[in-house]
Amino acid sequence: IGNSNNGINCADSVLFYAPMVHGPGNPSSLYFGTTRLYRSSDQGVAMTDVSGSLPARISAIAVSAQDDNVRLVGTTTGTIFLSTAAGATSMTNITGPIPGRYVGRVAIDPTNANIAYVALNGFGLSAGQHVWKTTNLLSGTPTWAASGVGIPDVPVNAFAIDPQNPQSVFAGTDIGVFRSVNGGTSWEPFSDGLPRVAVFGM
Repeated sequence: IGNSNNGINCADSVLFYAPMVHGPGNPSSLYFGTTRLYRSSDQGVAMTDVSGSLPARISAIAVSAQDDNVRLVGTTTGTIFLSTAAGATSMTNITGPIPGRYVGRVAIDPTNANIAYVALNGFGLSAGQHVWKTTNLLSGTPTWAASGVGIPDVPVNAFAIDPQNPQSVFAGTDIGVFRSVNGGTSWEPFSDGLPRVAVFGM
């Protein structure tokens, strides 16, 4: 259910599942989100708090393929947190100008840990604001820019980066998949032959 006046959709009020992702390495680490980010190095037998208490539930997690210490999370209220130090037990709020919407996905470029994306749910956002991008994630004060021009004002629920060509990125929305071939500068529909339905995973 969407409401363009207050930017709320069904995902804003109900978290359908807690996010879980693998980190790099062999065996890989495992991350799980609640109002804290937990990390396991033994397939989930023991989970260690690596974020401290956050002000909202975690809805999205990304870990750099290059460095298990680079961890990015988004929350149900639209805040973005980052940690980069080995042994970190807290995270820094790096939300900046990103609107306060449920974060559908966060993603870190698999070939460059300085590049990251945030995808937002909800309605009522200005043109291009359902996807945000930074190219200086590790700077301490990342600069975010709206990078969703071409995606309509619909929730972005899924996000994927082509590991062979990171300029090619994909956004799963409530009305199908969109693709950018220039790292988010512009987007176009990528759903030929597919039904016009909500996409939640890629």
